[in-house]
Amino acid sequence: MEAAERIGTGARWSADAVALALVLAVFVASRVVADRIGIAPDPDVVVHHWQNLSLRSLADDLAGTLAGLRSQPPLWNALLGLGARACDADPACTAGTILSANRAATLLGLLILFAVLRRVGLSARTAGFVVAVAVLTPTVVFYETYAFYPHLTALFALVTVAGLVTLAARPSPLGLAASIGGVAGLSLTVTLWHPAFVALFGAGLVAALPRSLRRPGAAVVLAASLVAVLPAAKNAALFGHFAGGTWGGLNLAQVAPGLTPEERWACSFDRLLAEGSLGSGPPEGEILNRAETAEASSACVAIALRAIAARPSEWIGGIGERLAASHLRAPYHYFFRPIGFDRWPQVPAPETLAAPGGPSPTTVVLLALGLLYYPVVAAGAAWLALRHRCRGPGLVAAAGLALILWQTILSHAANWGEQQRMRYTLEPVYLVLAVMLVSEARGRIRSRDPGRAA
Repeated sequence: MEAAERIGTGARWSADAVALALVLAVFVASRVVADRIGIAPDPDVVVHHWQNLSLRSLADDLAGTLAGLRSQPPLWNALLGLGARACDADPACTAGTILSANRAATLLGLLILFAVLRRVGLSARTAGFVVAVAVLTPTVVFYETYAFYPHLTALFALVTVAGLVTLAARPSPLGLAASIGGVAGLSLTVTLWHPAFVALFGAGLVAALPRSLRRPGAAVVLAASLVAVLPAAKNAALFGHFAGGTWGGLNLAQVAPGLTPEERWACSFDRLLAEGSLGSGPPEGEILNRAETAEASSACVAIALRAIAARPSEWIGGIGERLAASHLRAPYHYFFRPIGFDRWPQVPAPETLAAPGGPSPTTVVLLALGLLYYPVVAAGAAWLALRHRCRGPGLVAAAGLALILWQTILSHAANWGEQQRMRYTLEPVYLVLAVMLVSEARGRIRSRDPGRAA
């Protein structure tokens, strides 16, 4: 019996090694092709993105510059600063450094994803195929080459779901640490992932642990929550904003109905940038990091909430419109694009539906599938969570659905655009949930067909 088990284990490791070797070969070959056809990060992104502080400031005094950061959580600018220091604030070099870091993240991510897919029941061959296809998708190539934080946040989400799968299979502080650590990483990178969500998400996971593990689990969640809350606590003390960033009121005003032209201008990023001497003055990120932005945001929260309270149905209708528009777009249908990305195979943007001559039937089908994929997976996750009573696969489904609902609701209710970029963060969550749903369906079919199960 022991010899047979050793043989089985060896065969499994051999199959995994072959599949991973093929995935790595696909990854390396595809990136060589991407480099050869001229796909590269745009250096202007690291200079002019509103979330980025000055490369020179980051390079000269990283710690001091981060200490003065209020507009955004600090993790992304900390990593950007390391690249700026290594490159003496040169934009092209810094963008290239981010590309190298993103490719390392892709490599780590494909290893994690393969392990997760194996754990949820896929064979080595099928898991390798799924990971290889994911590596080749225009979405991954786009965000790997885009010199900004979405590729990092997608890795955090993948670490979170890997922890969830581990936790569902065998409850332990390690699985909990991975899950809550990934969510804390999101909170330290993107304002949307409020530290309150970290604490609530962690509390839910602790409640799902066996009683014997709840005390150490609570300690893990408390530690992660305390780290995640630091930027928000600083902003609350200095500016009255209990959030990782100080733009919330400006974003909310973008989607508030019925604002007067004067209110719209007072709550616009354009006004703040114009008054900050855009062009002859500091980069946009430095301007929007000033105290004036935080003060304007505070005033605009009140303005936006009054407008929403006066026209709630119009605001809700706008949410629906943004949901449909953003989910019709792939994450790479985005207005900032890496250099040469149009040379990579991809589905055209939905604007082609209205182009002269119309889109190809293939384009229509792919856009329709993209529109359906996300709500179908979310609905399937809800079904899976209920079916398993939030235990085992149901725990992964319930926690994954919590991530999806939090980001989807907030990004569409309090932000005008860019939801397709924000959705990229959760692409690994959607993928793992989709695989779990297919595996569940196959299991149910086999249980009803004894002949096939045999």
